[in-house]
Amino acid sequence: LRLARFRSRSPRRLGKECTTLFRSIKQIAESVETGTSEQTRAVILSGLLIGLVSAIAFFGLLYLVLGDWIALTMFDSPLMAQVMLFAVLWLAVQALQRVVGESFRGLHDMRMAAIFGGMFSGVVSTGALLLLWLVVGSLTLNEVVLVLLVSMALSLVAALLVLHKKARLTAPHAGLNLKPMLMLAFPILFASLGNIALQRADIWLLGIYVNETDLALYGSAARLIGLLSTPLLLASAVLAPMIVQLSKQNDTEKLQRVVQLVPSVVAVPAFLAIAVFVGAGDWVLRLLYGDEFYVGAWTVLNLLAAGQVFALLAGVSIQILLMTAGQALVMAITLLATLLAIVLSVVLVDSHGIEGVAFAFAAAIAFQSLACLVACRVKLGLSAHVSPLAILRARSTLKMMRDARQARQAEMRGQGGQ
Repeated sequence: LRLARFRSRSPRRLGKECTTLFRSIKQIAESVETGTSEQTRAVILSGLLIGLVSAIAFFGLLYLVLGDWIALTMFDSPLMAQVMLFAVLWLAVQALQRVVGESFRGLHDMRMAAIFGGMFSGVVSTGALLLLWLVVGSLTLNEVVLVLLVSMALSLVAALLVLHKKARLTAPHAGLNLKPMLMLAFPILFASLGNIALQRADIWLLGIYVNETDLALYGSAARLIGLLSTPLLLASAVLAPMIVQLSKQNDTEKLQRVVQLVPSVVAVPAFLAIAVFVGAGDWVLRLLYGDEFYVGAWTVLNLLAAGQVFALLAGVSIQILLMTAGQALVMAITLLATLLAIVLSVVLVDSHGIEGVAFAFAAAIAFQSLACLVACRVKLGLSAHVSPLAILRARSTLKMMRDARQARQAEMRGQGGQ
């Protein structure tokens, strides 16, 4: 139970997103669409510089100021304090890796974005740990964290080399573009922090108010529900640069069809999983966790699944707003939803326990999803909700996307010839 509680509240999962402060997909995609290679290089270099400064600042904050407090006071773990240096370095390198990975996504290179967004380091670290296990037999926590840190550093170096080859970072550029990127980044930062709270604060609150048995039940359900967000994360990652490109072209029809097709397709397995959770959630919990004890999380599982239904129905509406100058609106909606979740949880936890907290966070996620869906419709005239009709016309939409990509490539080749 202590290990499950530690894993649920681990700052590693929080830091993975917090330390990646400034995402440059939007401005890179805009520069690719409307600017020159010099402008694109300037945006990439600006993002890398901001990422480096942010990583150094958070390294100092987490290691020199908060490290011992997190390890000894929050988690009562001297072992965590021993590995804090390697862990914080790991977070800093990971932040830089994320910036480089998102640079590839802004350049429409999804393959490199996937490889250097985490796949490369994951394969290297898994292979290294397996080899060491076969040779040595056992490793200390310090050694494991060091292996992960070295794997992440190798991935970062490789990613930078490939990015330099693709964008020629040392070639002349249009000058750093720090102020516009910072103005864009801060609303996204606070919106991201609000999203982290919506995904994690329920575990933190329950760690304060309930016993470890109830926390283990809630955590088992929350871990399953967390898997349901994967399709939307994939859709958002794929669509982010396309949203910027089509928005810059003022091509509302193509944008409408694209932002409905991808989420509608990837949401199908998630909806099927939710149906299984509702109909046979007790059986699923017993099967996956191997103990009758976890059947007690069935009500929590259903409540959290209800919140995910609204998130899936809203599609990538949040990503659309973030990529089309709606960052401040997303920030306001997300912070309001987070406040709603926390207030409702504090009110309901004493009388309804873990079920009350599950209802509070499901309601907050539903509010955030519906508010962003309505905002897309009112602000941009886009219907971002998932739709079976989008799947039925998938062939024509894919053909339209392929023709547009080919036309764009021909135009870029023509500009290169000139």
